[in-house]
Amino acid sequence: MAAGIPSAIGLLVLQATTSAPQSRPGLDAELARLDEDHAAAQTAFFAKLEKLDDDDAQAKLFADPKENPGALFLPRYRALAERAKGTDLEMTAIVRMLELAPRSGMDPKDVQSSLAPAVAAAVAAHLASKDAERFVRALGVATASHAIESAAGESALRKFAASAPERRARAAAMISLGDLLLRGAEARRPDGRALFETLARDYADTSYGIRAKGWLFEHDHLQIGMVAPDFTAKDQDGKTFRLSDYRGRVVVLDFWGFW
Repeated sequence: MAAGIPSAIGLLVLQATTSAPQSRPGLDAELARLDEDHAAAQTAFFAKLEKLDDDDAQAKLFADPKENPGALFLPRYRALAERAKGTDLEMTAIVRMLELAPRSGMDPKDVQSSLAPAVAAAVAAHLASKDAERFVRALGVATASHAIESAAGESALRKFAASAPERRARAAAMISLGDLLLRGAEARRPDGRALFETLARDYADTSYGIRAKGWLFEHDHLQIGMVAPDFTAKDQDGKTFRLSDYRGRVVVLDFWGFW
């Protein structure tokens, strides 16, 4: 971890020494049915949204807890997580909750109170979960959108970044934490940059390391007022040119392509 980052606060942290049992009889089938029900509800919900041309009407529908699938299904996934306590399926249900929370349309305080025990359970018992990487990615989004109280979300990310056995889970936690720090108060941004530097150096073979390297390059070389990095390319006639050939002249660059 980067030097200078304060120790985790806000959650009861217990070291997980063994992986959780996989599931309990009947709960896997219940999760599958719940996922199917949610997918169907989400399809129907977006069909309703598309029929509304007025932005205010769409916002009203989105904020309706009787219509929004996030508000309807978050309690159902929470109940499943509670019944699956101590198993891998608990972590899977917690991940579903985190992914639903930012788009549930619910009051942030209600969402936070619902998610706080689930996040604490993940930290206490599921550092080694197969869903750890997905968990920390969802946790980062939920914390940034205030679905999770910031100190609790940051504390959980620090724990996974430091102690998750799976390498990609640690990297995912580090980049989520780095994002939060870089968007926060100016005094915390050096810690966020330090995390990105660690990712670019020690996790260069992962998508997280590649993303961190890109951010560092953009931050250090592509800001307003900086000299643009030189490069060689071909114009529409196939002629090779260098950007530096046009130094001292006004240049408009238009990058485009077909995918």
